[in-house]
Amino acid sequence: MQEGESFPFCWVKFDSDSCIDVQGHKIEIYIKKDSVSIDDMKSLFCDLFGTVVDELSIFSPSWWDFCIDTWNIQENTFCYDPQFLSKETVSYLHILQDSNIAKGYSGCCVCNDWDTYLSVALDCIMKGIAPYGNFIYNSKEQFFFYFHHTGSIGLYYENETPSIFALRKNDKYEVLSCSDVSRLSQIE
Repeated sequence: MQEGESFPFCWVKFDSDSCIDVQGHKIEIYIKKDSVSIDDMKSLFCDLFGTVVDELSIFSPSWWDFCIDTWNIQENTFCYDPQFLSKETVSYLHILQDSNIAKGYSGCCVCNDWDTYLSVALDCIMKGIAPYGNFIYNSKEQFFFYFHHTGSIGLYYENETPSIFALRKNDKYEVLSCSDVSRLSQIE
């Protein structure tokens, strides 16, 4: 991964409590199965975003704090010592170390190995070690999305583009339109 700047959309604001204020629209995209695997989620990603994968970047307000087991809630501190963390978190932190992403980094990165990133991040998300994914965005098409532990993708956009229209009309997955979005506290 390569580091970059802050989140690119003026219609999305982050505050210090990891809350976001989005002035836009949201759709939820679900896999039509009772039990969803990591491979199912990777296939969903490839089906929906495979043609624009080179245009995608990832944003996190706190890369090293993606997994909840790094947080000591009683002391409100963070620990990255592998002996105290799940193997899934350790795998995720290894990606960050191997990519030279500094502790405390908040910002954007370009992913150079989507297969590895998705395998590790989705393992954390699907097991509830990370409640939802980092924000993956396309600055050209002006949308962003995240993976949720329920096996869905939450996708946000300001204005509907041909790509968003095609996603909304996809019959392979269940696509639910949500009302206009404003002030989302701790993404669900």
